[in-house]
Amino acid sequence: MAVNIFEELVKTYLQTQGYFVMENVCYGPPATEKEITSPSDIDIIAIAPRKRKKPILAISCKGYTEPFEADKIAMAVLNGGNYHSTPARKAFRELADDNWASLFCKKVRDLTSSEKFQHVTAVTSYTGNYAAWKQNPTFIERMGGTPLDLWDLKKVLKGIDQSNALPHNGSTQTQLWRLIKSLEEKSSSQTPSKK
Repeated sequence: MAVNIFEELVKTYLQTQGYFVMENVCYGPPATEKEITSPSDIDIIAIAPRKRKKPILAISCKGYTEPFEADKIAMAVLNGGNYHSTPARKAFRELADDNWASLFCKKVRDLTSSEKFQHVTAVTSYTGNYAAWKQNPTFIERMGGTPLDLWDLKKVLKGIDQSNALPHNGSTQTQLWRLIKSLEEKSSSQTPSKK
């Protein structure tokens, strides 16, 4: 499987916050789904075993360069329409369909032994009314009653930057992060000072 660098950054952020992660967790399809034969997957399930107050997270990573238009995409998921070149109902099956939602919640419950979790959509950036996504009553009901969250790349990178707990030195994510920081430091040291 090809490396999804955006998912890797989200995973690194979670690890620096004390989460254990499971990646690409398959679930479905519903028995009622005639035309779909392949399962879907939850990009990341994250548990913080030493920090009981932190919620269990089920994260969908959408690393497109274009901003995530929260209110428009919420409407597309519920009423039809596309998210990039894919029907939004297919890109967010667990939010669009009761049967997929039930299987999604069951998979999280089976792996974590918990009824409560928070659905997170991680995107590079978002615009529009983000409350239309996070507080959408249909989405909240399908995800077991907890409001959703919406993360952008700035939040992820800031969390990594403020942490002293990067994964081990040999990991690709740590090497990438150190390279980015090195380039930032060189760039700022070469910037001529204003007189």
